Amino acid sequence: MAENTDVVVIGGGYAGVMAANRLTQRDEVTVTLINPRRTFVERLRHGCLNSA
Repeated sequence: MAENTDVVVIGGGYAGVMAANRLTQRDEVTVTLINPRRTFVERLRHGCLNSA
């Protein structure tokens, strides 16, 4: 029987959200995401994705 691992990710920017998302894909990991702002990943710039 595997133990459950509690993980706290601090920061709701792109990297924090991506890390939390990847960790939640594991059954034995419980993730808490802490962000000082009300919104998460608001700073993504969609125009940069299309400028290639």
